[in-house]
Amino acid sequence: MPNFRQFNDLNKPTLEILHDGYFFEKRLELKTETKGGLSFNSEGKIFDSVSSENVSPVYGSVGISHKNLPSGLNLEELKLTSDGRVVMEASVAVDPNLILAVSAADSRQETNQVQNYGIFSVLYGSKSAALTAKVDVVNGPTLFNTCLLSKGKWSFGGSVQIDTQLDQSSKRPLFIQRCCGLGYSGDDWQGTAVIKFDPMKNPTSLLTF
Repeated sequence: MPNFRQFNDLNKPTLEILHDGYFFEKRLELKTETKGGLSFNSEGKIFDSVSSENVSPVYGSVGISHKNLPSGLNLEELKLTSDGRVVMEASVAVDPNLILAVSAADSRQETNQVQNYGIFSVLYGSKSAALTAKVDVVNGPTLFNTCLLSKGKWSFGGSVQIDTQLDQSSKRPLFIQRCCGLGYSGDDWQGTAVIKFDPMKNPTSLLTF
């Protein structure tokens, strides 16, 4: 018996078939930068077709960024979007190996909208080690830490993400994600092995060359 589901599109208008699950958009981006390093960015989008009722057909944003300020502070982004979202990212280099960063987003809490966050980060990097520590003080708070160590041609690292759930006193801390990996770099090839632990799924492993 033939599978008639394969022929469901025969009765649909052409535009409905083409637009189903796809985005067709018109985009305009304008960027300008002053001699002092201050950048102005603006973006506008118009979607000809939207596959979800929760997505607005018109989107726009304006923002500024400023790098290499005399104080050492870098303002990567300060942006306001047409859907009422404010996004900010900034960092400062304490020394060549240590960076402190902060990023935050605030918006109207609507269904299927990106969640608000406020993240403080510490990043350290050298020839033999790379460490990252982040805390989202708005959600949870949530901790995210990564560590990568290298010795010669070998490298080893891991990451862990923990939701402390301090904003919900009746719940215990939850491991959202854990993973570890081992890598080797040959003269003309590389190989890695990664194991990922997800509390909601069985452990998964990945081997690449």
